[in-house]
Amino acid sequence: NKECLDNTKGQYYFGTVSKTGDGIECQRWDKLQPHDHRFVYGFMGLSASEHENYCRNPNNDERPWCYTVNDTVRYSYCDIPLCNEKDCREMEKGMEYQGKHNITWDGIACQRWDSTYPHVPNRRISFPGSTLSRQENYCRNPDGEPLPWCYTVNPDVRWQT
Repeated sequence: NKECLDNTKGQYYFGTVSKTGDGIECQRWDKLQPHDHRFVYGFMGLSASEHENYCRNPNNDERPWCYTVNDTVRYSYCDIPLCNEKDCREMEKGMEYQGKHNITWDGIACQRWDSTYPHVPNRRISFPGSTLSRQENYCRNPDGEPLPWCYTVNPDVRWQT
């Protein structure tokens, strides 16, 4: 029942966070109101009632989420920190960070480093000494920013830490 994610997608998150990142209460998984869904019988080896109204990732989405009790917001992502968030901050500007965090602090997924969509990188990025393939989308700090960062998949947000 850790209240943090062991991996970036949180497929095995079994904590008790029950509000979205926007503060909306989650709908119980064993209820079909206000939003009908296919998970009413359960998932991950547990019945839907055992999941109560906790944030989960039953469909291998980008991170844990839930249906909401707000009838105008079907579902939303939950704001659950990574268990190893502090790893990014413990090193000098995180320049040595080699973890697999691929979501910004505001919860936006990172764009792959070798991608030009939705953002065309404005500088060549190299990762000296790194075994990381440039085809990944993990947060990195190749240029001395205050923290590891990435280009985001949100067309309106070029990059974030």
